[in-house]
Amino acid sequence: MATYTFLFQVLFELARFHAPSTIFLDELDSLMSQRGSLTGATSSSGGLGVGGGSGEHEGSRRMKTELLMQMDGLAKSDDLVFLLAASNLPWELDHAMLRRLEKRILVDLPNKEARRRMFETFLPPMIGSPQTGGLQLKCHIDYDQAAEVSDPIGGIGV
Repeated sequence: MATYTFLFQVLFELARFHAPSTIFLDELDSLMSQRGSLTGATSSSGGLGVGGGSGEHEGSRRMKTELLMQMDGLAKSDDLVFLLAASNLPWELDHAMLRRLEKRILVDLPNKEARRRMFETFLPPMIGSPQTGGLQLKCHIDYDQAAEVSDPIGGIGV
């Protein structure tokens, strides 16, 4: 984990050097889940992980602390570095991380009508064109039923 703390230091230093710049952290929940969560942190003896009860590896705590410190450094400087993060599980993010994120935008799962429109867009009744002389594929899909049974699937799943 010492490597990850070093990589965060280098990442933020490079961003400051090349400012104005943007750092994008995708799937932030995989890096910054709530500290002390018990996600798979059990020892071979069946007890909690090293550190007696927190359930989180020491290296993970150091990595999270380093990221938070680097973010604090950005907030205190005049460097034009923009941090953008995305998460599929925003409710599992560490509270210290959430406090440091100035703006939060929740993009919810599509409702039934939105899923129906996605199916119509991506699976039209006719694929191909008679003008090109190529292959034509006709689709007979009940878009309402597809939208109904696809709940709760996001846009990528559709």
